[in-house]
Amino acid sequence: MKSLAAIAVVAVIAVFGAIGFAHSGLYDVSARSQHSGFVNWLLTATSRASVARRAGNIDVPDLMHMIVNPIVPPRVITVSRQSTSTRNRPIGTG
Repeated sequence: MKSLAAIAVVAVIAVFGAIGFAHSGLYDVSARSQHSGFVNWLLTATSRASVARRAGNIDVPDLMHMIVNPIVPPRVITVSRQSTSTRNRPIGTG
């Protein structure tokens, strides 16, 4: 029974320690410094697995109508962060 209580105390201390560390600002999360090798690997692996899992359910649009009916203009993408020289251009004219 004492060992269970000791494990619970250690777990509570670890949780509060992690919360305290997160709120302390000691870990640099800015883009000015690179992550450690392990953190970089973990973020890359997580990102790739997440994209692969969600990309399997995407339907590829049928672009054959562009060959059959070239009069229909291509879809235009507007991105607010791009410069005005590339904004509102048809896809592929980049």
